[in-house]
Order: sequence, then structure tokens, then C-alpha cells
Amino acid sequence: MDHDADVTALLERRLKLVGKVSAVNAEALKANQRICGLQMEMQRIELMPEDAETGDAGSRRAVDAALAEAETALAECERRIADLESEMEALDRRLSAIG
Repeated sequence: MDHDADVTALLERRLKLVGKVSAVNAEALKANQRICGLQMEMQRIELMPEDAETGDAGSRRAVDAALAEAETALAECERRIADLESEMEALDRRLSAIG
């Protein structure tokens, strides 16, 4: 492969990685928004008057479970983003070495 073809192939790969990072960042933002909404819901449950707490334990468990799931999803997004950024850094080093 000649120099220009190498650079073009690496730049195309980098562009695809940028798209993947962007998509995973969007997933992370959604997970973070879900977490914030669930935290607000938990506060609402906790602030309910004691006489209105019938069924509250079930609601709290459901919100806790959903919150744990959303936090796991966010952590997975953060891991994927870090992996993609590491791959991009390696690609950038290769581009610098070629240039």
C-alpha cells in the first residue's frame, strides 16, 4: 500500500471510531438522564406523607432496581467510550508516525 492509501484508510477508520464514540456518548447521556429522573422519583417517594405510603415499599424497590440497571448501563457506556478512545489514540499515533 502506498502512503496516501495508508493515510486514507487510517482516516476512514478514525472517522468510523468518532461516529462510534458519538453514539456511545448519546447512550451515556440517556442513561444519565434516566438516573437523574429515577433519583427524583426516589426523592418524591421519600417525601410522601406517611399516611400515603401504602405500596411505597414496592415502588421504592422498583425504582432501586431501575436505578441500579441505569447505573450499570452508564458504567458500561463509560467503559466502551474509554476503549474506543484508546483505539483512537493508537490510530492517531500511527497517523503521526506516517505523517
